[in-house]
Amino acid sequence: LNGIPAILDRVDVLLISANQPIGSVTRKALIDYANRGGAIIAHHPGTWYAWRNFPEWNKEIIGGGTRGHDPLGPYKVKIVNAEHPITKGVTAEFEITDELYNYNADPAATPTEVLATATSPKSGKVFPQVFIVKHPKARIVGLTLGHDERAHDLPEFQTLLRNAVAWASGQ
Repeated sequence: LNGIPAILDRVDVLLISANQPIGSVTRKALIDYANRGGAIIAHHPGTWYAWRNFPEWNKEIIGGGTRGHDPLGPYKVKIVNAEHPITKGVTAEFEITDELYNYNADPAATPTEVLATATSPKSGKVFPQVFIVKHPKARIVGLTLGHDERAHDLPEFQTLLRNAVAWASGQ
């Protein structure tokens, strides 16, 4: 993660799927990347409130965050905006075996638009699973799905990821 600043000038789409410690140079580089119109996909652990030293990640870049998840198991994902390019070609409702991330948008953060949700079998609450962040310059996708091969091998996940990369890159 802390090697990111050295490559950002050559990156079309930055997929962050990590929650490891992050240094001040990386924090600044990520903020600058977003503010100059970068393309970011916050994938799975990239949607956590993971960095106490980087509150801008959740407030400015991903519009909220995840503080917990349901145990690994099956649940249904429901597409709530089938017209968005990220959800094109994805089954309206599909089952996935994953950790259902309890992502919540922060009303004081950069606004988000939810594209897909899931209802927690554990709590009965509905949580965004795929969303975009309405950052003033960057194209940012939140994709909470994708713990392991059970999610990665699912055609719906693969379509969402491909579409997210295309949308974030402006294609």
